[in-house]
Amino acid sequence: MSRVSVAAMAIVLALPDPCHALRGEVRKDAPAAEPVTSGAVAAPTAPPVWVPPETAPPVLASPLEVDAGRAPMSVEGKRALAAFERGEHKKVRTLLEKRARAGKATTDEARLVSLSCAALSDKACVLALRPFVPQDAP
Repeated sequence: MSRVSVAAMAIVLALPDPCHALRGEVRKDAPAAEPVTSGAVAAPTAPPVWVPPETAPPVLASPLEVDAGRAPMSVEGKRALAAFERGEHKKVRTLLEKRARAGKATTDEARLVSLSCAALSDKACVLALRPFVPQDAP
C-alpha cells in the first residue's frame, strides 16, 4: 500500500460513524452534547411607537410680577395678560403688537408681545421688539 492509502484508511477509521444518527443508534463512547448558549439573551421588545408632537404652543407662566415702580397697564394690556395666561398668544399679538412696535406700549406690554411671538416661533417679531424690551427679559 502506498502512503496515501494508509493515511486515508487511518482518517476513515478515526472518524466517527456518520450513519449512527440516521439509524437511531446512540454511541456509548460519544460525549453528551451540551446545548450551545451565546450568553445573556435579552427578551424581544416591542418597537417604539411614534407620537406626534404637541401642536399647541407651550403655555408660559406669567412674566409679570406686581411692582409699584412700573407704569400701570392699559385696558388692552390687562386683556392681553389674561389672554397670555390662557395661552392665547395670537390674541396677545393682535391686542398689543401695533402699540409695541410704535414704542407706545409699556415695557410689560412689550415683554408680553415678545414672549407671545417667541411662543409662536416668530423670530422676526421678537427681533423687531427687542429695542422695546428690557435686556433682562427673556
